[in-house]
Amino acid sequence: MQRLSCILIFVVLAVAGDVLAASVAQEPEKDNREYVLDMVTNDYSRWWREIWDAGDNRLRFRLGSNNVTEWFLEEELKFSTALHDRVRFRFYHSRQFRYATEQISWDVLEFEGRIHDPLYLSLYARPTFDKREGSLGVMFQHRDAVDRFFKLSIEWPGFMRNFSEHHRETSDSLLNVFTDQPVRFGLDMREEITPNVWIRATGEFAPEFTMGEEINATGELISLESAEAKGVDGWLEYVVDPSRDVRDQMAFGVEAGYQKSVKSKGFVARPTHGSAAADALSRSDENLWAVPPTHFGQDLYEQTDDDTVTAWLDTRKFVSPYAWVPLGERVTLRGTFRYEKREIGIQGDTDRTSFTTNEYLVPRIGVSYAMGNERQCLVEAGFVSEFRKRTEEYADGWQPRVTVSEQRFSDHRLYLAFEYVFGESNVIRLNEGFELDPEDRGQFGIHDHGFFQLIVGF
Repeated sequence: MQRLSCILIFVVLAVAGDVLAASVAQEPEKDNREYVLDMVTNDYSRWWREIWDAGDNRLRFRLGSNNVTEWFLEEELKFSTALHDRVRFRFYHSRQFRYATEQISWDVLEFEGRIHDPLYLSLYARPTFDKREGSLGVMFQHRDAVDRFFKLSIEWPGFMRNFSEHHRETSDSLLNVFTDQPVRFGLDMREEITPNVWIRATGEFAPEFTMGEEINATGELISLESAEAKGVDGWLEYVVDPSRDVRDQMAFGVEAGYQKSVKSKGFVARPTHGSAAADALSRSDENLWAVPPTHFGQDLYEQTDDDTVTAWLDTRKFVSPYAWVPLGERVTLRGTFRYEKREIGIQGDTDRTSFTTNEYLVPRIGVSYAMGNERQCLVEAGFVSEFRKRTEEYADGWQPRVTVSEQRFSDHRLYLAFEYVFGESNVIRLNEGFELDPEDRGQFGIHDHGFFQLIVGF
């Protein structure tokens, strides 16, 4: 009954939530100055990570306070059931409301066929409310266990766009098709290198593609959009004694990741279709990746007064060494030291590009104590700091960047968390932050954001 209830609730949520990807990248600090500090305070512990990876049927949810008007929300569901000796159905759901311009929801319906142990082949789809935005994919997998696998996938985002183009179908007088069919390559793996060393990695690479969009069926206005995305993140970990219970293992590791997304859009009238337009839209450089207005020549377009170009670049990289050290049967020390750099560039209808770069150093240390015969309750106290450097720059065309301003910020907090275990893989966590910077204490006194986590296995 518990399994059925979880499935029904989250299938309803999945159908209700479609893709809400941001059109323009934005600093999260515009909504929450302590955003990265909050993310580190509210991260899933190594134990929770192992619970998630150890089973096919899991639900996890976390909640945090962004500001006085917004919550950070993140929910994930994975479900699997056998349809036949050689066929399995899987469903994945993820919904993230991190801040105002980063609200993303996606679902995956997967049919997995066993070729021969341990080899599997899957067909999957990412349905969306707008059919033209949905994706189809194929995945090859080598899997020795639930938590030991290697997956490679190829996916065709917006598959129905080209279908619409070929059949000249329109919806509400809107024709929105790709001039190049995009493709996305994916990697997902968790492997045991030796009994003491494990690796986990997830990545995707979507090569640059060009999309054509006719605003109406008569072709009065057409936009060309160029996009590219790539990224990988994961961890490498050394476990001193893997034969012990997860909570009793001493482990040292490092998390790391890199993500980059680029998008440019030009609004033009009656383009001359061909490689020239695609080439112009695919220009890429450290300072300028969109199409400058001067590149919209008569050979490509019939000019109008409405021609504009917008583009943005969003890159993020981080590295975070961590340690999980049991100090006896009931006491555990855990710590991380995270470095992160995020750069956002935005170009308007001129060849000037504005850049905002944030660099973070976020150390964290916590000590937990487990209570009860089965260690059913846990209390954790810890300290987290964030040191941030923010730099604003601009570049004209291909010229070097010019620094406009530099700012430095620091925030510090104590936290006190309580966890309760109810079942083999079910845990709930409440976490309260306490403000250590007197100048930041307002009407809420020492209260400095609250957090909630839940994980359920079924």
